[in-house]
Amino acid sequence: MFIRLVDKMIADMSAPGANESASGGPLPMFDFLEASLRHHRDVVVLEAARVIVNIPDVTTSELQPVVNVLQLFLVQSRIAMRFAAMRLLNRIAVTHPAVLAHVNADMEQLLQDSNRSISTLAITALLRT
Repeated sequence: MFIRLVDKMIADMSAPGANESASGGPLPMFDFLEASLRHHRDVVVLEAARVIVNIPDVTTSELQPVVNVLQLFLVQSRIAMRFAAMRLLNRIAVTHPAVLAHVNADMEQLLQDSNRSISTLAITALLRT
């Protein structure tokens, strides 16, 4: 719940007409989001990763912890976790394809996944990187 409030706060700060002093500096709640990537609940980790990926001017160094966490989700047995991880990695591949270079081997294994949605996302992400 708190992660969604942080997401709303970041969206309000990056909206047109936002406070001038807030732009250009580091986001005040980014440390909280990065700490949430190490939470013991998978849902919290995925939600924090989604918020970080959706930040408008996120840098590659800020995305690196997200990619590392999502790489761990690619090899889980639960289909929902693999799908959520591939969906976020596919979104990252659109804007920062170079960040995903070390994840390509794990994404290639998902090409033969039994779930067609996961394999389709893996194909499109690999084509973008």
